[in-house]
Amino acid sequence: MAASRYFLDANIFLRLIDRADRVKTSNCEELFRLFQKKKFDILTSQLVLGEVVWTAMKLYQLKRSDTLRFLQSIAEIPGLDIVDRCDLSIAVSFYERFSVSLTDAFIAASLLSFSSPTLLVSYDRDFDKMNVPRIEPGALVKRISK
Repeated sequence: MAASRYFLDANIFLRLIDRADRVKTSNCEELFRLFQKKKFDILTSQLVLGEVVWTAMKLYQLKRSDTLRFLQSIAEIPGLDIVDRCDLSIAVSFYERFSVSLTDAFIAASLLSFSSPTLLVSYDRDFDKMNVPRIEPGALVKRISK
């Protein structure tokens, strides 16, 4: 799928907080650098940002003030657009049929609602169960660096 629209999953943002996997963190940092240099349509959702905040505060024990700064840095990403539309019946169907998280089911249903090809950027392999076109940051960095 040729796409210049990319939907970012929560784990892409969270790699900038959880630096345990240096390769994944480096790939995400490079991806955001490329997004700064080149013009792309970059999408995410309120649900994803809510997951980022919850995970940052509850799992990684980030203070509210640090989480707020992190959210502000996300808001400053050039070309980032927040989209929140999907067919609820499709999301519920995915949730039931594929035993994925409800957030992942909503993201998958959202991607189906877009009129332009949009590629999901995520490390989450649960999207593969739903046949959602997905790419990991390292592969995307190689693709768009050319």
